[in-house]
Amino acid sequence: MISPLVSASIKNNDATRLEKLPKNLLGESDLEVVEFLLDYQDKHGQLPTVERFQQTKHGFYYQEILLTTPLDDLLEESIRSAKFNAIEMTFNTIREDHNAQRDIDVLPFLNLANKISAASPITSRSVGEFTMDELIPEMGDYIPFGLETFDKSSGGIGKGETALMFAPTGIGKTTYLCFLAVRAARAGYKVMLVSKEMSDVRILQRITAILGNFDPFWFINSARDASYISKLKGKSGFVKKQTKAYEALGGDIIIPKAKVYTPSDIRGRIINEVAKTDRNFDLILIDGLNHMHSNTSPSGTFASDDWRVMRSISQQLLELSQNDGFETRVIATSQCKAGTDTNKSSGWTYDDIGYSKSVVEDASVVGVLSKSDGAHIAASTKIHYRLAHMLKNRNGEDAGAVPPTQLKIDFNLMNMFSGSTNYINELSSVPLGAEMVVK
Repeated sequence: MISPLVSASIKNNDATRLEKLPKNLLGESDLEVVEFLLDYQDKHGQLPTVERFQQTKHGFYYQEILLTTPLDDLLEESIRSAKFNAIEMTFNTIREDHNAQRDIDVLPFLNLANKISAASPITSRSVGEFTMDELIPEMGDYIPFGLETFDKSSGGIGKGETALMFAPTGIGKTTYLCFLAVRAARAGYKVMLVSKEMSDVRILQRITAILGNFDPFWFINSARDASYISKLKGKSGFVKKQTKAYEALGGDIIIPKAKVYTPSDIRGRIINEVAKTDRNFDLILIDGLNHMHSNTSPSGTFASDDWRVMRSISQQLLELSQNDGFETRVIATSQCKAGTDTNKSSGWTYDDIGYSKSVVEDASVVGVLSKSDGAHIAASTKIHYRLAHMLKNRNGEDAGAVPPTQLKIDFNLMNMFSGSTNYINELSSVPLGAEMVVK
């Protein structure tokens, strides 16, 4: 019922919320009163007084209400009521067809979906309406990247933000996201990890190896050496213990089995998960952005085929992260051109990551992972050193002034969870030299 909003709007002489009501969801009488008031506003420059409105044929809409209720809240309640009424009417039609044994027409479903999707008005609030308590972030609002210099300069990734991480083939993008997923879950966050690079089983093997503190190559070895089968089974109890530990804190890692092709596919899984568990994902991780399609591009056109498709996907991921009622955070990795300098000691350029600077305009943070400059040699072939460069930083200091973080990628949980700010163990916090700073 829109009576409370109508009454408060007249009492406050403020038609801005009436303008934002979704006209296509309103019933005939509701639509008539809203159009009357908006026409009155256009003609007279203000809404009618209470007395003048009560003298019209729509006067019964007015009711005395407490003016302490914000207009935005009344608008939200009116939209919710309009959606409910539209759904009820649609299902009544379907129920009548069913009872009369007529063919069920899918058109009402489609029309209803279009109406509801269009019924999310852009609301606004005056700066004076905010209190300081509303503006102060809560602990955990920003999830760390696990890259020390990134986290110090950006604060991590917040709700409604996206981050893009680029790297040539074989640098460790998938490994980075797997570590990130485990550490975020252990901090009590709910994570969805979507991989366009590997199957769900391969990703599960990687996650399990991190939880069990063993080399993921054991799974491959077990196919030709039976001794690894017993070693893997021996880790089962420890892996389950680790999983129960983060589940007790509210953490979870969801890996979709069905293929995910577009940001819309991801949004569908978010909606399904919220419907099932009444809880949204805190973090969405995408492994292989370059293999995705945009919501509108032909199915055969990948982000890697055209920078405009990649930019479209980047924009759609930002919209996904900021979706009203399902706000989340998105970190996506993508392949980029390797270039002639594999260590990128001369700095990364926008050409390296997508042929156009516009690809990264929507992301709050953009980073590049590259091979070590060779200054440090691994003591074991199982340990790989990498450099994390920051190319863009919307939240803090200039990205060009942020030194790279040097990382040691291994599966040692004792070090990984020792309280370090990094998900992947930092090798050295000493700046590696001005020549390594992103230009």
